[in-house]
Amino acid sequence: MGADAQIRKGRRLPENAFISKLIARGFGGGGAVVVPGSSTIDELPSSAPPAGVAFACDSLIAAVKGGTETSPNCWVVLVGGPGNGKSFQVQRVIDQLKLSSLSDADGLALRSQWNNLDSSKVLIVNDATIRAENSTGEDVGSLARELHTLHYSAQHDATHALISVNRGILIEEQAQVAGKDGWLTEHQLISWLVRQDIELPSEWSRSPESAYFRRIVLPENERRQQIEIYAVYLDQLSLMERQPELTVDSIDDIPKYRTMRPNHPDRDTTPVADLVRKVTIAENFEDQGCADCPCQDLCPILANVRNLRQESVRQGLFEFLRAAEVVSGHLFTYRDLWSVLATVVAGSSETELNGLHKCAWIQQQAEDLSDSEKRTEAAFNLSRQRYFDALFHEVNPFYSREQEVSTRDVSGAIERIRSIDPVIDAARVWTEPVLESVQAISYDQLPLNFAAAQIGEFEGLVEEIDKVVEQEIVGQLISDESNVDDLERRAILRWRGQTLFRQFGVRKGVAAHDEVVKAWLILRSNVGDTFAPIPSDSVLDAALRFLLLPPASFDEERYCLLPLFESRVIPVTGPQELPVWCHGIERHDVRWNIKAVGDSLEIGLFRNFDEKIAVFELDFNVCRESLVCLVFGGARTDCRYGFTELGNSVSPRLERIRASFLAHLGEQNSDLVFIAQSGLSTLRAESTGNG
Repeated sequence: MGADAQIRKGRRLPENAFISKLIARGFGGGGAVVVPGSSTIDELPSSAPPAGVAFACDSLIAAVKGGTETSPNCWVVLVGGPGNGKSFQVQRVIDQLKLSSLSDADGLALRSQWNNLDSSKVLIVNDATIRAENSTGEDVGSLARELHTLHYSAQHDATHALISVNRGILIEEQAQVAGKDGWLTEHQLISWLVRQDIELPSEWSRSPESAYFRRIVLPENERRQQIEIYAVYLDQLSLMERQPELTVDSIDDIPKYRTMRPNHPDRDTTPVADLVRKVTIAENFEDQGCADCPCQDLCPILANVRNLRQESVRQGLFEFLRAAEVVSGHLFTYRDLWSVLATVVAGSSETELNGLHKCAWIQQQAEDLSDSEKRTEAAFNLSRQRYFDALFHEVNPFYSREQEVSTRDVSGAIERIRSIDPVIDAARVWTEPVLESVQAISYDQLPLNFAAAQIGEFEGLVEEIDKVVEQEIVGQLISDESNVDDLERRAILRWRGQTLFRQFGVRKGVAAHDEVVKAWLILRSNVGDTFAPIPSDSVLDAALRFLLLPPASFDEERYCLLPLFESRVIPVTGPQELPVWCHGIERHDVRWNIKAVGDSLEIGLFRNFDEKIAVFELDFNVCRESLVCLVFGGARTDCRYGFTELGNSVSPRLERIRASFLAHLGEQNSDLVFIAQSGLSTLRAESTGNG
């Protein structure tokens, strides 16, 4: 069996401490969440922060270290969701300024901490979800009170602040402080942070803004000091894309966020790529004892690391993860990425280790490869730790009549990845080489041998552990001594086909619903941050028209007919048994504009150039439904427009969008259409101006 012959049963090998830290960070427990004051921040490599964070935090540090009595006060607000890295950045600032720790004696996070330095005061608010005790008697939120104290303190002393807050807390705080006497400034600041379009005092100086960064300057106070406030939104841009670099020179012309088209070579220059390279260096594996381990040829972790050191393999993985963001509509946070990274390096979190360190567990499986009664299950267990299988859920082909391997919960990030399993959408256009490899079994060949010889993408991907697994499991099908029954044979073939689909699919960056994902990515890469026509090379223009304004068979070129007194989800597209009153919308009178907001896309529907009818997000669900309309509808009017298994999530939006048309048309001259059977009568309704 190769290297396993060197393994002596009962002799425990050294355990790689880096793997323990990686698993703790990725799979939950004490290492999964950064608490200011903990050592977690130094135990694993870090990557570049989201766009604008470094500039804002460096500006704060410079203001605290080099500020004078007349220099601006600097407040930085980091806005994002759980896992976006806010606490990590807070700890960095605390370390560089040598401020008080924000954790108590038990290591639990504190909400806030004032620091009185020689020439200034610094307030750190690490976690605005922790409520502060209200000693003022005012019925307002903790953040509003802290902003009030900061504003008052800035009248007398140089006062700086670093505040991290979840977006949901901002909305709560805004509602609490609205309309309260004496709290107008705090309400205006929180509304500005929420990005609500409200009127601000004319003396407040606002800089150009973007989805990920905002800056505002409050006027000089009694000490002739301004207050510079930076708001950085950590949840707006994908970490799978290059981050804009904000500098002092670009503060008045904020760099644009540019996304990449599918299979762009620069995907390997992103924050997640930087993190993967740092994690997989030899210092964390070979130098930690892996180079001398007799299990190294049978170790799936080391096999994963060797694969991920290849740029082409990383490129496919990053394309695959980017597809997961598009399909789910959720950007990966740094906490998400650590769970993904722990999975693709250290294997599945669903593995039952029985209290063993992962290295000891792998050694145990390697020992079992020499046991005739255990070796098949051991081979399967080891195969489940390979990066292209660990991301997904698999059934042991020799226990297929029982329950699945594990029902243990996995992270939300892994759940989102499983929704794009290549097996779900194994289109022949990319799977034909894999199908041919599986068919090699019919000729008494092992699929990997065929794949390695015929498929260039498998070059450098197949490790010794993969050959051992296939020889043990698939070899039973081509062996003259095979005693597997028909049910087991089918289960083995199914297992082998799925693992090869995943290995090839993730390597090529091909996800389920690949065509829709690519259409969205291509469109997003062409769109700016102001409303403009949909690019002419996008297939989504015609597709959206079919989804949102499907034509009626009575007059395909002219009308979309929306019933007045029935659901607008399913418009009238053909003859009706019962009479129906509709509004007739001129399909070609509607202008479709699109713009980018952070990583997302928004569609704006306009009439007469400047009459805005509706705005909605163009996410994967809407794209898929619209492309179904285009493919299966075409010029026909007898298809069901835009209803796949995603219909339940899209239908409410269709209702709102089409209702917006009706509300808009109700204020103007419009066509009322009466339909009975195949007959269509048009009436012109004119406004009298008397309501």
